[in-house]
Amino acid sequence: MVSLRDVAEAAEVSAATVSHVINGTRYVSPELTARVQRALRDTGYKPNLVARSLRTQHSQTIALITSDITNPFYPGVAQGANSFSEQYGYGLILCDIEEDSAYEEKTAFWLQQKRVDGLLFTSIHMDSPTILALHEDRYPFVLINRKRKGLQTNYVGIDNRDGMAQSVRHLAGLGHRTVGFIAGPSLSTAAHERMDGFFNAAQEHGLEIHPSLVYNGSYRMDDGYGAVLHFLRVRPDITAIVAANDMMAFGAWQCLHRLGIEVPLEVSIAGFDDIPPASMGPVGLTTVRGSQHTMGRLAARLLIDTIEAETYQPPQQIVLPAPLIVRDTTAARRKRERLEKEPEVMARLGALLLQTLQQPIDKEVS
Repeated sequence: MVSLRDVAEAAEVSAATVSHVINGTRYVSPELTARVQRALRDTGYKPNLVARSLRTQHSQTIALITSDITNPFYPGVAQGANSFSEQYGYGLILCDIEEDSAYEEKTAFWLQQKRVDGLLFTSIHMDSPTILALHEDRYPFVLINRKRKGLQTNYVGIDNRDGMAQSVRHLAGLGHRTVGFIAGPSLSTAAHERMDGFFNAAQEHGLEIHPSLVYNGSYRMDDGYGAVLHFLRVRPDITAIVAANDMMAFGAWQCLHRLGIEVPLEVSIAGFDDIPPASMGPVGLTTVRGSQHTMGRLAARLLIDTIEAETYQPPQQIVLPAPLIVRDTTAARRKRERLEKEPEVMARLGALLLQTLQQPIDKEVS
């Protein structure tokens, strides 16, 4: 087995210099650093990471905890976090908790026991006990996309209110006045912010505001499907639908297609997040860009800065702009005479589809 001394001899430096280059514990000139790195490659030296972590109290490892890795929103976050952490010598562990708060707590505890230096969280519940415990212990962590109610913590997200307001403003400018809103889960701070953005902008631009125009979802594709059946049953005059994320927008789009209702000629649709599928097909989804990769990179940088800080650093809140990306699913309001003349027929058709399409329809979470 190649030792540290073997590397030192090959580089013609001291073993201490090799150690400083590997661990970054002291300045070493570029010339000597290059010699050591060349010797490391030539000798095939592999550092004992376990021994080093015991000595330095750092494992050079962070973890990203997601709520559902099958959701197209999260791979972009993971890629951004991984690219930054790798660049600065940290490994990234990816954990999926499947929207389970108890599993979240268990996973965070397990990672701490494995001496992971810090944690990145996406999509926590606003009352998460795990985050409260980590905050009280001053364990390094960064929240992405959602906040923990009542706590000032490290956080990286987007301007949810303004992003949603832009979407409403866009539809109002196209002449829409009866717009349905598919809300996100009640325990998500991001969902609450997007709802606030919708209603504030709707009031500002004179859109109709009524409980019948709101459908409570959970960021799943079938929520969008159910929302359309609800809207057409109680408000057949609806001309546009805004979803709090893209997956629900896709579900709404799919339902309208199966009902023979053209998008955007009869009903316009807008989503939120700009996940990759939103721009992949021949017809693109109008949506708000979530900047997942950027959020991942910034969150990893903030976490590593926190880990490596010699003294306690107050929490930082980074909020990115959320621009509206206009594509093909929104257009000027047009009167849908067929639906307005036959609301009962459409309601019966919606109920029939709900009964006959009970099998899972793309259950991805967003």
